[in-house]
Amino acid sequence: MKKGILLIIVFISITINRLSAQTSGVPCADLFFSEYIEPASGHTGVKSIEIFNPSLSGINLSGYILKLFTNACAGNASTFTFPNKVLNANDVYVISIKTGAMSSTDSAYMNTVRDTSWGSLTFNGNDALMLISPTNDTLDIFGVPCANPTGSWHFGTDSTENITLVRNATIHNGSKNWANVANEWTSFAPNTILNLGSHTMVPCGAGSQPMLSFSPKAGNYNEAAGTLSIAVSLINPNSQPVVANVSLKAGSATSGTDFTYASTQVTFPISTAAYQTQHVSLTIIDDTIIEPIETFQIVVDTVSGGAFVGTDSIFTGSIIDNDAPIIPVISFTTTASTCLESAGSFNLILSISNPKSTATTVDINVTAGVATAGSDFTFNSPTTVTFPANSSSNQTISVPVNDDLLVEGAENIQFTLSNPTNGAILGAIGMFTQNITDNDVAPSNVVYFFNVISDTVVENAGNIYASIHIVNPPSTAENVHITAKGTSTYNTDYGFVTSNPVNIPAGLSNYNVMINITDDASIEGDEIIELHLDNPSTGSIGFDSVMTILLKDNDGLGISATTIKDFTIYPNPVTRNGTLKLTQVPSEAVSFEVMNLMGQKCLSIDLKHASKVSLSEYSINEGIYFFVLKSFNGQILKTGKLIVK
Repeated sequence: MKKGILLIIVFISITINRLSAQTSGVPCADLFFSEYIEPASGHTGVKSIEIFNPSLSGINLSGYILKLFTNACAGNASTFTFPNKVLNANDVYVISIKTGAMSSTDSAYMNTVRDTSWGSLTFNGNDALMLISPTNDTLDIFGVPCANPTGSWHFGTDSTENITLVRNATIHNGSKNWANVANEWTSFAPNTILNLGSHTMVPCGAGSQPMLSFSPKAGNYNEAAGTLSIAVSLINPNSQPVVANVSLKAGSATSGTDFTYASTQVTFPISTAAYQTQHVSLTIIDDTIIEPIETFQIVVDTVSGGAFVGTDSIFTGSIIDNDAPIIPVISFTTTASTCLESAGSFNLILSISNPKSTATTVDINVTAGVATAGSDFTFNSPTTVTFPANSSSNQTISVPVNDDLLVEGAENIQFTLSNPTNGAILGAIGMFTQNITDNDVAPSNVVYFFNVISDTVVENAGNIYASIHIVNPPSTAENVHITAKGTSTYNTDYGFVTSNPVNIPAGLSNYNVMINITDDASIEGDEIIELHLDNPSTGSIGFDSVMTILLKDNDGLGISATTIKDFTIYPNPVTRNGTLKLTQVPSEAVSFEVMNLMGQKCLSIDLKHASKVSLSEYSINEGIYFFVLKSFNGQILKTGKLIVK
């Protein structure tokens, strides 16, 4: 009887553990990474990681751990153990390490939002992070633990080095697959910390529920700015108008003395657009009193129309006194513009007030938008703009627009300003949105094409995805074939996880095909995988029907000290006539280098495919030398002393 009870207890224990493990990845069920800050090289700031609780109740952090994997696991992973503390619903936990002196404003802000410091938080763009639950379940990753990227982790045109990343508001849970996680972030300029300490997430179950917030949620204004136009944003508008009241909240500035504002009601009409903006006006009073920087706050409240208020529901404005020493103010000249895809280019125009006697610079960054850099437009982010000394002239940057053949609808690009120099500050319009109107006509039949036509992966990437876009999705499940070509070998270098032909369910406009990359030990160099869409059961194949994947080999040259046998120099000491001899002929390039006592290279001989080389062809003075035998990739195979008489 006792044995039976023991078996029941074991069964219950296993079942509970399995149920606990299954919570990993469930939307809004457990913690995940919400922000990552890696300062620019040589800049001041902090390295930070933010963890978010998306659930409807508090979570005790006791038992959770954070692991940092550095240099592809060349050393032991560093582990941070969370304290016995309850993290409230929709709250964040911030871990950081200071990397240099900070401004007094940023330092005060960091002291407010930081929960703890961790001295081992020394990631630099090519390291990986892993968040693990008390049940030892991996909840979320950043990068690929124990993998070694080329310089840093890359996604799109961005890199995890020298950048600030904020998890998208539509993400509800972590993931163990970096191929998915890499596409779930919005990038900001290095040292951007205003988003740290809170996180905006569309609530689970909200679906397309409208959400109101300020965008941006803060701004700096000269006292002479006059009337400001502050943007209130609505995402996911529904089939009814949304009405919100924007009222005065708090701040150190005095209403009626430093500014005037009356509670304002804004209305968002019925629209099919995914993003709408309305504005409220606040007027700054320009007095003659020398005073410190003062702030005002306005808040979105009293919402109707089925919308809810997001985390960024409070706008904080800072009023910069103009009676003190002159401070340059840099701003975009307008908040938004629209052009056709066939326009060729559009302009970013920046203004400066109160220029100084030396040049002033500012960076323009691409921070959001659905248009894709490189395919829809061309822009190096960040781009530095220079205002000459004593010049108040506007500066214009021309951005090329690519006129493709894709039917993609209206797209937009969001630009923001950062890193003003020479004591300058950012003005009222620190963000500019360029809207691009598509000039391509959608086909009437079903069309299949690849969303991304080129990619580069390392041989140890594991599972990757090829995304197929379907125009006018059919009402029934249909098939499309993928023909594999290229220099790589199917079922040896890679294979399809998703069945081929690909069966696409009815009504889908996008479908991901999973491909497994084989990490072999063969030295084979880089190879190409070509995927061709063809033979659809319904409709036709579109323009971008070929996806090219560059497969980077991760195996070395295969030469080591153990493969170089019986290497001799004779005679030694050597006169003018000597011989280098290898009993085993190397299959790869091997070099023989001779250096003098000063470390200067005197002789270099390529021994590839050669078992014996005469030294009589080379001129070298009498003396004592050192020789080094090296592989092609710089590995030292053998060293020794050489005496020439």
